[in-house]
Amino acid sequence: MFESFLYAFLLSSLNVGVAFLVILYAARKKKKDFTKIVFASMVVRYIIVSASNWILLAYFASDKLVYGLTFMISTFILILVEILYINYRAKSLNS
Repeated sequence: MFESFLYAFLLSSLNVGVAFLVILYAARKKKKDFTKIVFASMVVRYIIVSASNWILLAYFASDKLVYGLTFMISTFILILVEILYINYRAKSLNS
């Protein structure tokens, strides 16, 4: 049960960690390029996370309910933090 929780939380944390790295990279670009880079990374990360979820659920996660709930809740919270950070970076770019 704990390993399912750990896999789900690590995957969602890794997803947001990569997002922060992409945002830091994109912040050095023009405003138009910033938006393209951030949205393209969202698509690529979504595909990678979906494939990773499938692999983890098929081969590693022992308790699918714990995995699913942990992944949903942690992803929701961490993506909310990501959105707030993007908003903060966008405001700092505009000023």
